[in-house]
Amino acid sequence: MEDRPRGPKIQGDNMKVSESNKTKDNNRNNMARKISLMGILLAFNAIIYILVNYIPTNTIALLVLAGLPAMIVVVEFGLRDACLYVLAGLILAFVLINNKLHFVTYLLTFSSYPLVKALVENVKSFKIQLGLKLLYANLALLVLYLVYKQFVVIDKLVMDYIPLALLVYNLAFLVYDRAMSQFIIYYIDKLSKIIRKR
Repeated sequence: MEDRPRGPKIQGDNMKVSESNKTKDNNRNNMARKISLMGILLAFNAIIYILVNYIPTNTIALLVLAGLPAMIVVVEFGLRDACLYVLAGLILAFVLINNKLHFVTYLLTFSSYPLVKALVENVKSFKIQLGLKLLYANLALLVLYLVYKQFVVIDKLVMDYIPLALLVYNLAFLVYDRAMSQFIIYYIDKLSKIIRKR
């Protein structure tokens, strides 16, 4: 006598199909949320890049601000998506920022630092973290110096005060890094919850 399919077996298959559909719906919703949030953040970046052309006195502050959205993408979607976001942002910056020295400054510092910070802070030792961050900051400064030297005459007076300038630069970098950390905490505690409700 042939065995007939039993009710629980069919019910179990239906549950599997239902769970599969739910997973697909969740994946679609997550992808839609990712695309919409990254699109909004890129639009914000585009506004900042345009403002860099018209507010030359606050260029550094604007470039710092332009680097923050990449940190949001790191928090929300991880390092891989953040790399894609930074690449898209750099293409946009190259097109929209008229002064290419400003673009190079952004390329070597504020655009890439959120990725560097996310990678370095996976290291457990605070001392190693600090050393890697300062190494990155000073290598970026060295490259910027070599680039700017090709286009700008550097005053001898500036050269005389390089040790002091390096000290001030490194202190300013540590303040910037701390501010980035505080922004991440604020985003996770406050802004992220608001965004995820929408």
